[in-house]
Amino acid sequence: MTGAYFCDRIVGELNKLKIGDLVEPYDKFMVDNTYYGVGVILDRYETEDGIIYFEVQWAHARQWFGQDEMRVVSESGR
Repeated sequence: MTGAYFCDRIVGELNKLKIGDLVEPYDKFMVDNTYYGVGVILDRYETEDGIIYFEVQWAHARQWFGQDEMRVVSESGR
């Protein structure tokens, strides 16, 4: 597998995130050993630099996460 293929695959996965998807954070992004469980994406925001953040409702809080800080557990039917 070449580096370019790997990067294209990762970018493709990141672009899949959309409002309504169920997600969970990667372990390294969990704060204070808080169990986040599964959350739902509520909103999307793109900065002027092209960085995309998603507002996620977790059981304990509503927070903004970067697109590379979580993975899709279940895609929405939208």
